[in-house]
Amino acid sequence: MRKLVCFSFLALAGCGDADFASEKVPAGSGAHTTATHETFESQLSAPAPDYGAMLSASEPVQPELSVRTASEPPPADAKEVGETWLARLRARNFATAWERNGEGHDAPIEAFSLRISEQAFETWITENRWIAPDHISFRFTAELDIPRVGNGARDAIRTWPASKERTGAQQQAAQTARIFLQDGCFHVEQRDGPPHLAWFHAETGLGRDSEGYLIMVNRLTGATVARVGEIMTWAGPNRYRKDDPRFSELREVCGDAPIFGVGNPQSHVRFELIRQIINDGRSVRR
Repeated sequence: MRKLVCFSFLALAGCGDADFASEKVPAGSGAHTTATHETFESQLSAPAPDYGAMLSASEPVQPELSVRTASEPPPADAKEVGETWLARLRARNFATAWERNGEGHDAPIEAFSLRISEQAFETWITENRWIAPDHISFRFTAELDIPRVGNGARDAIRTWPASKERTGAQQQAAQTARIFLQDGCFHVEQRDGPPHLAWFHAETGLGRDSEGYLIMVNRLTGATVARVGEIMTWAGPNRYRKDDPRFSELREVCGDAPIFGVGNPQSHVRFELIRQIINDGRSVRR
């Protein structure tokens, strides 16, 4: 009997109407502000584009995944080999799931699901002078072909506050707040107290649309998922250590406000529209 071992997920919970006051963009600080290396942009709010038209404009896009299928039968030391690779992958937080060919921890591992691409996996094992076992299958995530920050958005911001490591298993409760840009730094509006600094997952990028608004982009599909300044929804909570070394550049240029993980957010308008489309049994381009 095959046994699948994976991290637990929480079901994505529906959320009620957001209770955030609308804030107008002050004159001279909106989406069309010209930015230099000394003067950065602010986009405190933005109107939602026609997400319905965007979602229906093309066929659903499924990021291309790759699989390295086992090509040899398990050797006599299959259990030891599998445990060695499990330890290596978990040490780097690369494994999201693994399958055993049988019940219990004594059964040998026959497959891994990874949160890195096949190219990244090849680079990693080459650097360590390892050879992947032929009796174990490896399933990889898709490459991120869209840049972290598009050419039209680079001078608008002080830094792009996002992880460079791919997202693994995470909690799936829906969280909602306005995410906005002020003087080149991304902030998350709070119901009580001052805004927090935003921190994104690797799969979200930044671009600029044809109307000049800064936008959030799905780096797997290229889809526009939000305009900066909209109320957005994401899966969470996403917790980090206060002394996470990845935050050093963000701290240096944007200050010491608390950092709030916003995952891969999308416009709350888009989120609700997609939920309606799914409820209607239609396909959707994410």
